[in-house]
Amino acid sequence: MGRARMVTILLGVAAPLTVLGVLTCTSLPAVFLSLYAHRVAAEEMKRVSLGELDIDELPRLTRLRRIAFWMMAVCGLSFALQLVLLSTGWYEELLR
Repeated sequence: MGRARMVTILLGVAAPLTVLGVLTCTSLPAVFLSLYAHRVAAEEMKRVSLGELDIDELPRLTRLRRIAFWMMAVCGLSFALQLVLLSTGWYEELLR
């Protein structure tokens, strides 16, 4: 199975951080977890192409890598939205 399980766990931890990123400032840790998951999935895909892992792992690794990519994209958008909300004083209004 390789490290595909670790990638799944990393994405499982990063997913709630990504979803809550705008309100709780967790998009930065989530993007690092997603980036690491993407890198590990890419390394495992390389091992499949070298014949070190079973070819049956390739669809799962491809799917995990795609999920990691989209989570990084959502984190980036969340971080950008968070910057806008911080600069406009939205959070201060929310706390009143």
